Amino acid sequence: MNLTKFVEKYPILESVVEFWDKYYSCRESLLTKIIDFIPEESIDTEEFKKVFDEGRSYLELFKLKMYKKDLNFLAKIVKDDFGIKEKVRFDEKSLTIFDKLNLSEDKIGFVKLLVYSSIYSYIGEILSKRCNLAKWYEPVCPVCGSSAGIGFIEGDGKKSLVCSTCYTRWGHRRTVCPLCADEEQKSMRYYSADELPGWRVEVCEACGMYLKVLDLREKNEDTHLYPLLYLSSWNLDISMKDMDFRPSWFKIFYAASWISK
Repeated sequence: MNLTKFVEKYPILESVVEFWDKYYSCRESLLTKIIDFIPEESIDTEEFKKVFDEGRSYLELFKLKMYKKDLNFLAKIVKDDFGIKEKVRFDEKSLTIFDKLNLSEDKIGFVKLLVYSSIYSYIGEILSKRCNLAKWYEPVCPVCGSSAGIGFIEGDGKKSLVCSTCYTRWGHRRTVCPLCADEEQKSMRYYSADELPGWRVEVCEACGMYLKVLDLREKNEDTHLYPLLYLSSWNLDISMKDMDFRPSWFKIFYAASWISK
């Protein structure tokens, strides 16, 4: 994947472009192979609609079996692309909601994160094509159960959130916290910066976290390179450092932290 034009638009990303170019290329390779292990017809739309209406994530109830040999095959793609020699062992016998997985913040956790998140992305893409996710009002992904990594105010004024793991995009109410669903308006605060038009930080005193949100009505910048879009406004995170709030961002940021050590 060529990220040249994106980086030209956001020079702040120049120092990390090599990693992200490799990351997106690796994900593309994984997604082309996953279909061999999880046929599209194995994703049951009616099951999804049922749990969706109940406000529960798809993988919370319905376990998709994966053979370890298939997971190891996908892991080899990641290891080869990133030159990782460590042995990766998969203990899970079926896919579960992401936050129940035991992933370490090292090379092994990085490999497993790319494998699992790509599988979840594949499932999320299928379900998003078949179903309308505009009225999912829970603070976690309807597919894999992760929290949001970024938010958008759409052209029609409605709000959407993007999963921090599988990048599934769903609708959400603007009047509640996107991370804990607290409905007390006095708990929410908003910050912005003149040098980053369209961006704002939504802070929740109830859960102690914040989420970055891009208003697409002010800034026509809708891209599926969600983690990179997040990083393009990194100065907002820097401005939040002295405040006692934790960011909700993409899981890949934690998983790739070993690269800078």
